[in-house]
Amino acid sequence: MTTYPALDLRVRDIDPAVLDAQRTVNAAIAQMPHPDVRTADGLAVLRARAPRTIPAPRD
Repeated sequence: MTTYPALDLRVRDIDPAVLDAQRTVNAAIAQMPHPDVRTADGLAVLRARAPRTIPAPRD
């Protein structure tokens, strides 16, 4: 079981299998294309993929 000591910010006792699974997922995510939000096209792609968190105003 993972433990979080109150005054120590380091996480301890993580199962090595959990770490290996997370590393595998991180590697897969790193290979996925990411839109460059510094460009107009990249920002448009991100906005198209992301759900709206603020509902549109109603008339």
